[in-house]
Amino acid sequence: MESWIAWLVLAALLGVAEVLTTTLAFGLLAVAALVAAIAGGAGLGLPIQRGEVWSARCYDESQVIPAGSAVDVFAIEGATALVHPRE
Repeated sequence: MESWIAWLVLAALLGVAEVLTTTLAFGLLAVAALVAAIAGGAGLGLPIQRGEVWSARCYDESQVIPAGSAVDVFAIEGATALVHPRE
């Protein structure tokens, strides 16, 4: 199934939940799902629909990890991932 169809169905279900509960929370999620459906329908793919950008720093401050290296996430501090190079 195309991802945009799944997003559109989710937007519709969340829209119905918003009408039934009137909490505004479901309405905001429905709008986000609708935007993801539009992105998927435009062919932008899953990275554009769900991607996030995180800042990261090495868990061991004495190490330097080259950009693009595979890492394991050890912890999260706020919006920063503490990582260690994958061996």
